[in-house]
Amino acid sequence: MALPKLNDQPKYELTIPSTQQKIRFRPFLVKEEKVLLLAMESKDETQILSSIIDTIQACAEGELNTSKLTTFDIEFMFTQLRSRSVGENVKLSLACGECEEPNEVSVPIDNIDVQGNMNSEGSIIELNSDISLQLQWPTYSNVVNESKALSGKSSSESTFDMIKMCIKTVITDEERIDFASESKVDQDNFINSMNTNDLNGIKDFMEDMPTLKHDVKFVCHSCNKDNEMTLSGMQDFF
Repeated sequence: MALPKLNDQPKYELTIPSTQQKIRFRPFLVKEEKVLLLAMESKDETQILSSIIDTIQACAEGELNTSKLTTFDIEFMFTQLRSRSVGENVKLSLACGECEEPNEVSVPIDNIDVQGNMNSEGSIIELNSDISLQLQWPTYSNVVNESKALSGKSSSESTFDMIKMCIKTVITDEERIDFASESKVDQDNFINSMNTNDLNGIKDFMEDMPTLKHDVKFVCHSCNKDNEMTLSGMQDFF
């Protein structure tokens, strides 16, 4: 006798932060959780990032182009998906700022929200009287592709790669140049020709980008020290 199929899954709704698009989704199933666990156990960043996107795509109803979504979109969607699939709280081990003793802290996932300048997408910074840059939030797919090429790169090289992902258009009096369509050599030469102030303008944009954040307070069980810290980005929560 064949076993019955378990198809009756609850449906939930969320709003994608950058687009305000509403989507319906179901909790992830055992088959998807196994893929996530295997990816986490591998400690391979590319595999982890890809498994998160695949899980979101599998659980979302209707058309969802994850390749166009920002990093904070994907992070927010995954936290909501995990909340409905595993539990509404995540237990974290946080070190005391005084004695460094690890403390188990429970954080309600629904209290984790996207913070930052939601109006910064498309910002224009002026390099000189003739050239300006239109900036963009990196997509999650950009980050996944970049992680595949990170092996052997220094942190400064990774920072410069992120800077390149933030440049959407180079604007002159005569034309608008799609930065991503230019060769890597031309992109590198362009970045290398900037002065410090130019570069700091892009870095300020990066630091102001929306991200998952949550303020946590706890009293250390070992030394009774009051602790306050801000968790930022999905890596701090999972």
